[in-house]
Amino acid sequence: MNELIPINAATIGGEEVNAVNARNLHAFLENKDAFAHWIKDCISQFGFVENQDFSTFWENSQKGRPRKEYVVTISMAKELCMVERNAKGKEARLYFIECERKLKEAQSPALPNFTDPAAAAIAWAKQYRKAQALESKVKEDAPKVDYYDRLQDAPGEVTITRLAKLLGIQRKRLLDWLRQNRFIYGTSNTPYQQRIEQGFLVLRNPDGARHSDGTPVFSPYAHVTSKGGSAIYSGLRSDGLIQRNPQMELSVAS
Repeated sequence: MNELIPINAATIGGEEVNAVNARNLHAFLENKDAFAHWIKDCISQFGFVENQDFSTFWENSQKGRPRKEYVVTISMAKELCMVERNAKGKEARLYFIECERKLKEAQSPALPNFTDPAAAAIAWAKQYRKAQALESKVKEDAPKVDYYDRLQDAPGEVTITRLAKLLGIQRKRLLDWLRQNRFIYGTSNTPYQQRIEQGFLVLRNPDGARHSDGTPVFSPYAHVTSKGGSAIYSGLRSDGLIQRNPQMELSVAS
């Protein structure tokens, strides 16, 4: 398997883990935003935690100026790939998954001495705990992966009603949250201009029909962009309105 993005051991939160340099990942994903803006925006939007999901250090650039570098866990790297919503992101995510698989194969322990019942029982218990932990992690990540996989195939915008259905949350509850957090206002659910400028919401006319004076036949209504959906999902999860389970979690903005 070709090395798309270098994976190295790093210490994050006092624990040695496999990690990648976020600047290398950003370059591979071919994201057009400046690296510093991209990584800070991702950390803010998706709630990544320093010394848990990533660590930072300063290093001189080729021009000799110090610049801040980010080392991220493979788990965070996969999530960054998923939110990119393009072929490069999907390629990188599958690459990380394959690297993890090969690493687990390489680290598989030798079979215990089953002639010693005590040693066999201890070995079995260790393997069982590892299997349980892995299964728990897979279940935890499954809704997230499912969400981003759906996101890859979904259209660029959705209505608030559609978003509520994808999230598994009542439309009224979602609307209340959007108003409280200044995404929309009024009974017509009009987006705040700031949210439009942020790229979270857009105004769309139902069918494009207009009166002779150019005004729309129907009042325009808000559509949620993929970027807005990600921000809304993150906010809802932070507020505890979306639980970690396959029924109610991740299927945000499309």
